[in-house]
Amino acid sequence: MKKLATLATLATLAVLAAPMTAMAGVEVTFTAPEKFTDASPRGNKNLRETQRVMDQLSQYLSKQAARYLRSGQDLKVEVLDIDLAGRVEWWRTNLYDVRIMRDIDAPAIKLRYTLSENGATLTSGEEWVRDLGYLMGINLVTGSQDSLKYEKAMLGTWLRNRFA
Repeated sequence: MKKLATLATLATLAVLAAPMTAMAGVEVTFTAPEKFTDASPRGNKNLRETQRVMDQLSQYLSKQAARYLRSGQDLKVEVLDIDLAGRVEWWRTNLYDVRIMRDIDAPAIKLRYTLSENGATLTSGEEWVRDLGYLMGINLVTGSQDSLKYEKAMLGTWLRNRFA
């Protein structure tokens, strides 16, 4: 009976440790967030709100990118600019805290990335990731309450296309 309990404990620890080791190969940084085009859900330059957005995007990128990395691979992603989907229209007195979604205000994130394996660079680049059809996507069907659902869907597609 003791052996069975010990095996169950070891199996549980192995399962819990696996995601941590997979995510260790992903590093996300943000350069000059005070200069980002539009990284605050309220459309202002509030660094506390921008920090919340950066934390959520960093966690999402780390978790999703780890799915596509092989053992020994490392991915470094530097976020250079963020332009969230939609716009806050400050002149609308009753909607000052609401982002208005229109086709013209598609989400865009500028990234610099490097994928390496055992210290050797496999690929690197710098690009704007955009989703010009963000209002036509699956997010309309799911009804997600995530304030960054368009950005996360866009980054998920980019990761899959670039690293899968």
